[in-house]
Amino acid sequence: MSAPAPQPLCSAAAAIRIVHLAVSQPPQPETICLLTDALHLPIACIVVGGRNQPDEVLTVAEMTAETAEQHGASHLVLASVRPGRAFEPADVHRWFALDHLLACSPLLLLEWFVLDGRSTVAASAVCGEESRWALPAG
Repeated sequence: MSAPAPQPLCSAAAAIRIVHLAVSQPPQPETICLLTDALHLPIACIVVGGRNQPDEVLTVAEMTAETAEQHGASHLVLASVRPGRAFEPADVHRWFALDHLLACSPLLLLEWFVLDGRSTVAASAVCGEESRWALPAG
């Protein structure tokens, strides 16, 4: 019996399901990076421990972008796990900083989620951005 073919990661709902599987239990400060190829097929899930500092996501995104090209990555989903620290107004600026930082890389930032242990916020929606997710064929 062969393994099932990988499925494309084509929606925020699918991405957040994977993020929730990767989150440490109990939740602790960390950044989760999901990388996909040009067809949105998953390549890697990277979990980087942190110190619950909101700007850490910028450093993690930069380091991920530096190595992503070697692995054929085209898309990035980020998730900042910040227990007890919900989405905050400064995160709007962080979204645009992430987008600007990654514009010079081979990666398209699909989404950045902020999880505080009770809620999950998709930054793009709060920032008024259009969806960057691939639409299923058909």
